[in-house]
Amino acid sequence: QFVPGIADYNAAIGLDGKNKAYSDARESVKKAKVDPIIAAAIAKHEAKDYAGAIDGYQQALQIQPTNAALWFNLASAQYAREDYARARDAYQKAFEVDPKGQVDDLYLMGVIDEHFNRVPVAQSEYLKYMSLAPGGKYSAQAKERNTALNKNPNDPQHIKGADEIAKEKVGD
Repeated sequence: QFVPGIADYNAAIGLDGKNKAYSDARESVKKAKVDPIIAAAIAKHEAKDYAGAIDGYQQALQIQPTNAALWFNLASAQYAREDYARARDAYQKAFEVDPKGQVDDLYLMGVIDEHFNRVPVAQSEYLKYMSLAPGGKYSAQAKERNTALNKNPNDPQHIKGADEIAKEKVGD
């Protein structure tokens, strides 16, 4: 299906689903196919070629749809392109695939929801994040944003895009 060999291993697994050697071999073939795609996507991401990175991550996700790190990388590239709606969807998928390893994504989803004035949803994500990761990377920020929204739910924080940040720097 994706690579010669994967379809054969899928067929073998269909005939003998208990044979771990078949599933291990299939995963090995997938990894061999996806690793260069991921490496190229990461290189593009680091070079700020976000469109190219997004294409690469999406291609890799066709092969490894349960790779939470790929979903996170896709979200990060979409966020950098200021495509916040798609970034939020990809952060959500990363969290669904690996809730413990991707718990920080809850905070990032909250930031995006707050940006789009979805205050109750943002607060729910901040609270869930603080509950699941009380000492997490973004715990102080989540607490701060939740407190601010409790005080004034009509004053959500909006994400500053690259142009806005550049204008602020010129003004300094």
